[in-house]
Amino acid sequence: MRQFTVVVLLFCILLPGCLLFPGCASIYRPINPAGLTRMTPEVGDGIAYSYQYGVLGASRNKKLAKKEMKKGIRVIGVQFQNNTGRTINFRNDVRVYMGDRLVSPLETGTIRHQIKQIAPIYLLYALGVGNLTICEDNGDCTTYRIPVGLLIGLINLAVAASANASWMDELKRNNLIDREIRDGETVSGLIGLQSDILGPIKMKVITE
Repeated sequence: MRQFTVVVLLFCILLPGCLLFPGCASIYRPINPAGLTRMTPEVGDGIAYSYQYGVLGASRNKKLAKKEMKKGIRVIGVQFQNNTGRTINFRNDVRVYMGDRLVSPLETGTIRHQIKQIAPIYLLYALGVGNLTICEDNGDCTTYRIPVGLLIGLINLAVAASANASWMDELKRNNLIDREIRDGETVSGLIGLQSDILGPIKMKVITE
């Protein structure tokens, strides 16, 4: 009777992950800015708005939240009501301040480029191998090397790529800076600001 012995070289599988990136790829969990409840309410001249920092962490997108901190970018959920008596464009007509400092909301592509999972790096799991040893009744054994890490790497690659696509889709759908906001309309969306601090945000509408 043949005897089968499988020895998985966990060192080879886990070492790249421990040294180069923590854990496995993560799925993307939607932020849904319209459903945010911990908003900071503000009122300006002809506008009312509220905002929330830390929406990536609050929606349990921990990997993206860590990237956000590392890159010095703040992804902010915003609810904005236009009471100016005219239609306004957020990009052209609204100015955003952190304290007294005028800041420009980042383009969607910039946010996506800076905050994402690095999908190809998960292919390092392919370095993991296992040994399959087959022994005959006479004691002769043959050992085969099996690339068990390849499947793990491909699965993580697919998960990360899918998560990045979902994240980009939400950024596009909830892109606030290009919104046309009619008088009396309330909209919800996301903006990104380049900042290392969490300061109070003020918004002002440019008067005609």
